[in-house]
Amino acid sequence: MVSSFKGVKSLMERIQKLSSQKVAVGVPKGSERTDSNGDEVDNADLVYIHTNGVRSIPAREEMQKDIDKGTKYSVALQMYLHEHGSMNFQVPPRPIIEPAIENAKEDLSEMLKNAALTEISGGNTKRALEAVGTEAQSAVRGWFTNPQNGWAPNSPETIKSKGSDKPLIDTGALRQSITYIIRDGDKDD
Repeated sequence: MVSSFKGVKSLMERIQKLSSQKVAVGVPKGSERTDSNGDEVDNADLVYIHTNGVRSIPAREEMQKDIDKGTKYSVALQMYLHEHGSMNFQVPPRPIIEPAIENAKEDLSEMLKNAALTEISGGNTKRALEAVGTEAQSAVRGWFTNPQNGWAPNSPETIKSKGSDKPLIDTGALRQSITYIIRDGDKDD
């Protein structure tokens, strides 16, 4: 009877350890590359820009005046919206990570359930979580060409200058920068 309590304690410790681990999918800050103009571009920033779109030049210029005076970006944007209403986007939003994960959530949930069962049975949880990370990474990378992404098509000007009608695909560096990590604890960085 006493040995069974030890077994329960050990099981609870394994479950607690698993529940503190996270599989994070995205683009690490510092994943710079050189763009076609020779400028350094951080792929994490590009994902943010493509997820949210780009404001028109007049909107950026007007907001920049307030930002230069020390106003936070979020406050400058709010002031602009209150004064001018919703702005037109020069580059339409093309969200990448969240909708891709949402699209793959059933498969990923099943894999996470299997990781929990692996932990309970004393198996290699790290390998199971790595499989979840690899699947999530693949889902996000695949979102670039998934017809379900609902992205606005490239403009005729973009197609002419880029030579392609595939949104967000030029060299493939942005898509290839999507990766995953397994975190221990409650870290959010």
